Amino acid sequence: MDQMGRKYSVKLESRRWPVHVSFNVLDLAYINAWIFYKEVTGREIKRRKFILELCLELRAVHMANRNTKPHMVSAGDEEMEKS
Repeated sequence: MDQMGRKYSVKLESRRWPVHVSFNVLDLAYINAWIFYKEVTGREIKRRKFILELCLELRAVHMANRNTKPHMVSAGDEEMEKS
């Protein structure tokens, strides 16, 4: 599992230990999702391609939600518009 996680990792440099834990959880989650996907679908897919497809799907959901929800305007933005 560690070797698989090292090849394609989301880890970035940080001095904070909670950040390292979060990145490690993300690495483990995508590896588990990839294994589960292969077992359930019976489809052989490279891990790199699976990660890219997963990112695109998660991004599409976020972008769809972002485009349908009105943007919040903060008090600072209103003051800038008045001047």
